[in-house]
Amino acid sequence: MQNAEQYPVSTEVDRVFFFNPFSVEILQKAFARVMESYYKKPLSLDTGFSDVFGRD
Repeated sequence: MQNAEQYPVSTEVDRVFFFNPFSVEILQKAFARVMESYYKKPLSLDTGFSDVFGRD
């Protein structure tokens, strides 16, 4: 298992799904890595998010 904040995101990624994610701070850092990948090689990008605990 890897740290979501440092997980390398391939430039070929075209969809991501965050299921019951971590704190807002970690989610922001993880999503920033997805966006870095997108800016290196723009693709159509589908994103999804599910928080079964109903946190804000």
